Amino acid sequence: MGERPTVLVIGAGIGGLTAALAVARAGFDIVICERAAELSELGAGIQVSPNAGRVLAELGLDEAIEAAAIEPQAIDVMSGVSGSRITSLPVGAFRSRYGFPYRVIHRADLQSILAAAVRKASDITLLLGTTVEAVLAREGDSFVRLKGPRGEMVQAAAVIGADGVWSSTREQIPGAPGPAPTGRTAWRTVIPRDNVPDGVPANRVGLWLGPHAHLVHYPIAG
Repeated sequence: MGERPTVLVIGAGIGGLTAALAVARAGFDIVICERAAELSELGAGIQVSPNAGRVLAELGLDEAIEAAAIEPQAIDVMSGVSGSRITSLPVGAFRSRYGFPYRVIHRADLQSILAAAVRKASDITLLLGTTVEAVLAREGDSFVRLKGPRGEMVQAAAVIGADGVWSSTREQIPGAPGPAPTGRTAWRTVIPRDNVPDGVPANRVGLWLGPHAHLVHYPIAG
């Protein structure tokens, strides 16, 4: 890392890694702090719309994502009450319409692709097993005290909090509101293709709408 201004990114999930790669391209050195000792992504799939795909392509990741993702042909909007199809959205046409496709990918695969790019970047330092103890602002700069294997004070031109809904970075901002519970719960899982009932298309997304809930299913690679 050189003499360029430093930006500290807190959190090495999909958002934090993407932010680090993008900000580095704008002429900053990056330090990423992640409290986990190793990177791992829980959950299931994630949908990558054409505008998100364009951003990832500008970061040089399109080829790797294309190899790991699936490009569905349509989204079928279904009634969760009658089981009938309400409408279909031909997302397979998005590539020609918008210049980038609509894709679905496992979250862990997307994070691995981003992490590999971060590790190759000479202007990005990834610190695992590291937490932020305090963020102190003074004269336009931020001074961040870290706790971990390389506990130190980092001077940064800016701090990006990408550490999730229970963000500790948020606590460092005076008057910042905490997360507001919605009373809703999201359940995610992965089902092996062999266990999927016959009749469920392998190249389409299903969106089932119910009175007080909805269900989304789509194929992912692996």
